Amino acid sequence: MKKINLLSGDISTFDADVIVTAANRDLKGGGGVDAAIHRVAGPELLKSLANFPGC
Repeated sequence: MKKINLLSGDISTFDADVIVTAANRDLKGGGGVDAAIHRVAGPELLKSLANFPGC
């Protein structure tokens, strides 16, 4: 059975396979939650998204 868990707190501390969040079209790190994820992930996140076409 598939399930979805809804959690509240600091998203960067959750043990998860996937994080789904609002982002800008270029996936470059905007504001709010997306900015927090980019801040915690560091430059490796931008490197991994470099070849991704975006939304």
